Amino acid sequence: MPHNIQVVVVCPGLIDSPMTRNMRSFGSSSPDAAFGSAAGLAGRTARAIRNNEGTVLWPRNQVIPLYSAPAIGPINEEIGRWLGASIYAAGKIIA
Repeated sequence: MPHNIQVVVVCPGLIDSPMTRNMRSFGSSSPDAAFGSAAGLAGRTARAIRNNEGTVLWPRNQVIPLYSAPAIGPINEEIGRWLGASIYAAGKIIA
């Protein structure tokens, strides 16, 4: 029996915050350009709630190459990792 419960799944990537800035100060391999803003994530989540969207993936520069490549084919998972690292959406490639 439906109870009018809405669920929005939030899948954040790297978010710029005091914790992640501290992490980067200790030599994280993730480039600064890869980090999304907390305000951007909050805005995207609010839009998802207003529009009854089920999933929030943020920031987009991280999720597009990393999530779309495996969907095209298994061989593309490695291409997605390489692309993610190439456009600063991910840190070092570890295989």
